[in-house]
Amino acid sequence: MLANCHFDTVANSPGASDNAVGCAVMLEVLHSLANLSTPLKHGVVFVFNGAEENMLQGSHGFITQHPWANQIRAFINLDSAGVGGKEMMFQAGPNSPWLVQAYVHAAKHPFASVVAQEIFQSGMIPSDTDFRIYSHFGKIPGIDLAFIENGFIYHTKYDTPDRILTDSIQRAGDNILAILKHLMMSKELGNFSEAHPGQMVFFDLLGMVMVAYPARIGTIINYVTAVATFLYLFIKCCYTGNIETHLDSAETTLANAETIHASAEPSQTSCVDQGDCVDGETTLTGAETLDDAEIIQASPDPPPTLWNGLVNCSRRACCYLVKLVLATLLLIISWIITGLTVYIIALVVSLMGRSMFWYSNLYAGIFLYGSAATGMMVLIHTVAKNLYYRIHFIYLVRSTKGLLASLGTVFTVFLLLVFCGLFFPYTADPSAPRPKRVFIQHITSTIHDLDGQVESKDSGLLINSEDFTDMQHITPLIPEINNTVRRESCHVRPFCFWPWFVSVRNNWYIPAAEVFPKSPVEFQLLSKENTKWGTVKMTFEVKGPSHMSFYFETHRGAFLASWSFANEMHPFYENRHLSISYSHGIDAPVWNFSIEIQPPRKDDPSGPEEMVSVAFNSYYYFGEDQRTVQLDNMLERFPKWAFVSSWASIYQMYRY
Repeated sequence: MLANCHFDTVANSPGASDNAVGCAVMLEVLHSLANLSTPLKHGVVFVFNGAEENMLQGSHGFITQHPWANQIRAFINLDSAGVGGKEMMFQAGPNSPWLVQAYVHAAKHPFASVVAQEIFQSGMIPSDTDFRIYSHFGKIPGIDLAFIENGFIYHTKYDTPDRILTDSIQRAGDNILAILKHLMMSKELGNFSEAHPGQMVFFDLLGMVMVAYPARIGTIINYVTAVATFLYLFIKCCYTGNIETHLDSAETTLANAETIHASAEPSQTSCVDQGDCVDGETTLTGAETLDDAEIIQASPDPPPTLWNGLVNCSRRACCYLVKLVLATLLLIISWIITGLTVYIIALVVSLMGRSMFWYSNLYAGIFLYGSAATGMMVLIHTVAKNLYYRIHFIYLVRSTKGLLASLGTVFTVFLLLVFCGLFFPYTADPSAPRPKRVFIQHITSTIHDLDGQVESKDSGLLINSEDFTDMQHITPLIPEINNTVRRESCHVRPFCFWPWFVSVRNNWYIPAAEVFPKSPVEFQLLSKENTKWGTVKMTFEVKGPSHMSFYFETHRGAFLASWSFANEMHPFYENRHLSISYSHGIDAPVWNFSIEIQPPRKDDPSGPEEMVSVAFNSYYYFGEDQRTVQLDNMLERFPKWAFVSSWASIYQMYRY
């Protein structure tokens, strides 16, 4: 077995939850296992890696280069997407039901959801953990756990030890110790041939017990429920009667229909959220006073306008067949809309570097990053949920005037409160902070021409907002940061001549003095030669800080033939824009690398022009070069409820 955690953290954050607490738990688990009196059937390797935030380099280095890596058969990874709280199993596998069963049987405090796994692994979330490295490069299955509470202070200065409860640490330790002991005594760990591959549906019930079954069983349950519902509707259409005599069976059928509606895919867990339960109760209450034809009208799926012509229809068989066909079509439409709803939920939670999910009431909900939620997606989901599911129940009341007046009053009052600014999203309250996240880089960009001479130089403060409110709350306090200095995303030259930490859509740029680091970047083109196979090979040497990046862009039909970063060429190399991230320890050695460019097939009649543009970014995340006078002056002007992560950066571009 392999137990993994990382002890590095992002810049400007203490990293207590991400992930010092994970390593503390692993150390205590190691201590407990070392003192067991009962011998274990299999061994365990504990990996404490110091390069997870640098694009998962630590885990990659171990699983691809360490001599112990070949002995690993499965792993447990403990990470964080919040500060404290419960640790959630949001990934397991791939195709390893025995790992899910191990969690089911061994975890003392289960907390897991297959919905989180399906959405996380769908690729819609710009996030990653060491789980992908071990499963992709090591070809081994595993369990991915993460603390997910208080996501709005994750990766900020508030990620401190005092915010992590002892109960949270104890809970994680109990679970991981029990799971490791179970797996280290299992026969599947020693013989993969006895483990049957497949997908599992799993979720916990109120954190007390786990429910897990093969995905094929879930598919059968969904289809059986669907067939039973259609049969019931067909029988009701053929044999009409008083609705009061069939109230019990109607309640069961409507509940089944809600179960089908709540499932986006046959392989997913069929479950119902709180809002749908309330809707179902309202539907049954109204059904006691309606005839058979009105039962379907009262359900949350069909729009009432489609049924106006059918409610007064006679009870002929053809009339009911028409209703059955329309009900079937509307049920299919409901499946489509449910899928779109799940997609919207996935888009609500997006955060650079990490994303996670919270779920409750047996349905996929959202563990919402307060500063990272996409406002438009929240609005779309809220409006769609209310209009599609609940607006139809207005027709069940005796008088709609009073209900509409009440709803209109509530809407107007809350609209006024929002526009009055009563619900301010941020606070610096130490007991419950909700900071606004901002990135600021003091940058100097230098552009060189074909002769190596400086063509242009620019310096300023590059500002990025990490939430959807942009700078609307900052502008009144710092007037210089306004829409007149806002820079939209561009497609000129390598990354707009900016040393982006991560490319974002909106940027604000304020001119400032030039950055003069005490340890400047040293760049040199060591050689440029024509090869026998018709390419141009260029060898570079760079000496700079521990974190750098290399941007690359070809022109005029030239393309990358090979480079020293990898022996094999991949399809994405054909892209004209490529980026390489370079991360090292505190003392970074000289960086040597080479690229080979295939020149254009035809000479340009206008004369020799640049064939490739290369740019080097240097990020001073820590040390004496991290801060500048202009940067400190700007930081002092930000309000206390803003968390500003800042550093100095140098961008240098050369043309060849």
